Amino acid sequence: MTAFDRFDLVDARVAGALEELGAASRPDYIDDVLKVTAARRQRPRWTFVERWLPVDTAMRRPMGLRRTPIRALVVLLLLLLVAAVAVFYVGSRPRVPAPFGPAVNGQVLYIAGGDIFVRDEFEDSGRLLVSLPGDQFEPIWSPDGTWFWFVTDTETEAQFMVARADGSDVHKLASIPLTGNAQAAWRPDSQAIAFIYDLRGYPTLQVAFVDGSPSQEIDLGYDMPTDLAWRPPNGAELLVRVIKAGGLIDYLTVRPDGTGRRDFGLPSDALIGFGWGNPGAVWSPDGSRIAFAYNKTPGSGGGPFRIHVMNADGTGEIELPGSTDSSVSENWPVFSPDGRSILINRFRWGNDTTAQQTWLAVMPADGSAPARDIGPQFAANQEIQLAKSWSPDGTRVFVYQGEDQGALSIDPVTGDVEALPWTTDLPDVQRTIR
Repeated sequence: MTAFDRFDLVDARVAGALEELGAASRPDYIDDVLKVTAARRQRPRWTFVERWLPVDTAMRRPMGLRRTPIRALVVLLLLLLVAAVAVFYVGSRPRVPAPFGPAVNGQVLYIAGGDIFVRDEFEDSGRLLVSLPGDQFEPIWSPDGTWFWFVTDTETEAQFMVARADGSDVHKLASIPLTGNAQAAWRPDSQAIAFIYDLRGYPTLQVAFVDGSPSQEIDLGYDMPTDLAWRPPNGAELLVRVIKAGGLIDYLTVRPDGTGRRDFGLPSDALIGFGWGNPGAVWSPDGSRIAFAYNKTPGSGGGPFRIHVMNADGTGEIELPGSTDSSVSENWPVFSPDGRSILINRFRWGNDTTAQQTWLAVMPADGSAPARDIGPQFAANQEIQLAKSWSPDGTRVFVYQGEDQGALSIDPVTGDVEALPWTTDLPDVQRTIR
């Protein structure tokens, strides 16, 4: 017997055993089942979930794997939802420019007929933004362009007001007595304004908030504040010009909460009245330097003022190259947005035979050359200081010298002059990044 013969014999025995164990049969109800199924359509393939989801619904969970807790899934979903809302909120907020440095020119804010108007471009027609009883003047945009301040004159006081960029939410921040000069400066974050004005008959330094929160007074003791400026880029300090005992003029820096005071101890023996000693200090856009004017010659009507710069802590003071004409004074510096140039006011004292004159000039901030004149000269019978400013992009200079002279726009490079007959005050251009 061969191996194949043995295999056939075993196969026959197995088949016989299987027939004995269970004979082939069908259930008695098979005919009824066939009648039911023959009358119904087969289930469509698209109803099987396996065709749409990458899963096997017949697969059992392997032993040893734990179920993910429902609470963990809920927490994960909540975190994802919060992240999505945060991204949407940040993306939906309007983008605003940095408070210092070059920016794109936005809307032009100006006064006409005692009311506040705005125009998208200098060549466009204006539209009324705010009209209140009395005359409004000196509208100034906040650094981020979302607010602006202005002053409303009444018979008894000047009301310092703020409003949103669209002219809504107009409200008063301070009531300023008509008893002397007042100063104000936007905080870099555009949420507060620092003031100097008479309170209880004495010049006081305080910070008022645009949301109406209570104002905060900064105590300087017996020193009388006259000028102020926030330090770039975040307003961590205020630069304040003060009149000390004996009529000495100095500068100091102080934190908004009144701490960290540092007096510079500048020379101040060359006074021509309290308003003329070391006047007009301003920060550079990066907050590293301070520019101001100084007159080295004592006595009223003394020698010419010249522009000086020093470090932020008052050290390293130097005089920038001035006019070769000793009859010309230079004062009230303003840094350009990029910090490379300084816009100054030049003037010449008058006498019995010559009239006082005043005009603008631009000098390099690094002192590499003297200033060069731009724009026309104005007769200064009443006011030598010119109201002036830079456009946010640094391509234009604006000046206003009384209603008889009006407002002008000047190209600081070419000196080209354009009259702005539609305003009766110094216009202000909004900073934007559009």
